[in-house]
Amino acid sequence: MAGVAAADTRWDDAAQLCAAREALLTRISAELAPLDPAGYRRLLESIDGALGAEAVTAARWAADQMPLAALVTTARDQAQA
Repeated sequence: MAGVAAADTRWDDAAQLCAAREALLTRISAELAPLDPAGYRRLLESIDGALGAEAVTAARWAADQMPLAALVTTARDQAQA
């Protein structure tokens, strides 16, 4: 979903989705490697390039503060956008 958002130049949405993914996996103590690790790294680099490190850090911080249900809702809502 984040890749689709990035391809559509919806950089804030892409950053939120990546941050939500990371926060959710951390919160449930799970590891889930991306299907294409190199592609995921490129996606993160593209988001960072588009928004800047400060915005990416802010998205991660916001995701870390969200309740678990809100993380799931964020992902669902972005998928429907």
